[in-house]
Amino acid sequence: MDRRKTEGAFVTQHEPTKPKVHSGVTTREVDEGLLVHDERSGQVHVLNRTGGRVLGLCDGAHDASEIARILAAEGGVDESRTATDVGTILAQFGRLGLLL
Repeated sequence: MDRRKTEGAFVTQHEPTKPKVHSGVTTREVDEGLLVHDERSGQVHVLNRTGGRVLGLCDGAHDASEIARILAAEGGVDESRTATDVGTILAQFGRLGLLL
């Protein structure tokens, strides 16, 4: 993390992060993929298998490019396409409040 002073206030700039699922989120595998319950908001989401795999890799140990590489290798698909999809999925997880 980089802190720079700007006009008397500190502005914090975060380095690219390794996404991690919020502790208030629980999951359970179902036929359709992964059932995700956000205990804080009470919302329930059903993710397809790809979304579930991405969420499972949000463990604080992998950044978005590493997640894309893993999925590409597992699925035998082009990594550039996977990277775009992973970016979209992670953005949606962020909007839903599933990630720290």
